[in-house]
Amino acid sequence: MAKTKETDAKALYEEACNLLGALKVAEAFAVMKQAAEMGHPTAQSDLGTMYKMGIGVAKDDFEAVKWYKRAVDQDSPAGWANLGACYIEGVGGLPKDDDKALEYIRKAAEAGYPHAQLTMARFYRIGLRNLKSDDRLAQQWLDKAIAQGYELAIKEQKEWKKNNRTAALVVIGLVLAVGLFLWLTW
Repeated sequence: MAKTKETDAKALYEEACNLLGALKVAEAFAVMKQAAEMGHPTAQSDLGTMYKMGIGVAKDDFEAVKWYKRAVDQDSPAGWANLGACYIEGVGGLPKDDDKALEYIRKAAEAGYPHAQLTMARFYRIGLRNLKSDDRLAQQWLDKAIAQGYELAIKEQKEWKKNNRTAALVVIGLVLAVGLFLWLTW
């Protein structure tokens, strides 16, 4: 197979991920930047996150947004989700804009990006970011992330079930207490 810019960028991206896994963050940053500069969209989004979080480089929200936008220009679901998060926070020169944030995160979720699907589930679960609370839609988004084996979504499902049981027990307790009160005062 002939080497191309795309295969070189992919190899560099994989190397950067391996370096991150080995906690060699300074080296990982340098290699990730090479892959991003060669046009690898996931590397561009991940480089943005490295700038956003200060991983292997000084924290810089403006650089993060610049790289997220480059990833978005290549239709990267990770780029859409990360840029959406920046609109929620209003960082890197972006205004706080819940509508724009929701637009980008929803686009990433619809493209199958599991973290964005989990984020949509959370938004619908609590009625956040211009969305009314809707348990059915929340569960649908959560199920999509779980179907991909996304560990955070699987853990979230367990928490939701635990919290639903706790809430049900509280409601049952209140109903019994009110019933007892009415029986005693009758």
